Amino acid sequence: MLGTLGANGDHESAAQAVAKLSLGWPQHLKGAQTALGRELLRTDGDLGQIDYARVRSESDRNRHDYYNARLSASVLGVHRPFTATVVATVQRQQPVDPGDLIGLCEKQLVGLQRVYPGLKSATGEEFANALVERGVLSPRADERYEVAIPSMAQWLAGLVPRPPTESGGRD
Repeated sequence: MLGTLGANGDHESAAQAVAKLSLGWPQHLKGAQTALGRELLRTDGDLGQIDYARVRSESDRNRHDYYNARLSASVLGVHRPFTATVVATVQRQQPVDPGDLIGLCEKQLVGLQRVYPGLKSATGEEFANALVERGVLSPRADERYEVAIPSMAQWLAGLVPRPPTESGGRD
């Protein structure tokens, strides 16, 4: 690809750097390649002038935008920290079948529906189904659920609200 684009420099190193940013996922490779392409435009095709920190930053933004899109247009996007909390609970408790996942979601929803009107009509079943249908969770062979994409689990973990410190403030 870099040769076809007429990029000058070490194609192999650039390709390896971008492949590493993909974290092994084709969609992330696309985002990393897009970021590299923007840098190639900035440097007039000179790979030696590429700012890989800029490529990494844009690649991360592209990945996070992709994750946000998975949550959007569904009950999962109403309150992302809530969705992240549910996913963290799933990771800890590892529900063993769809019924357990629905029960876990229902329990989590009860307290939050008073605070977030967009969740008022959501049921545990709707929320659990959205987690699977939007590719956030996937069932394993033993029917336990896991986050479908490891880097998405890390991104979601960053959205989980942290409890206040002893002084009453947040870290």
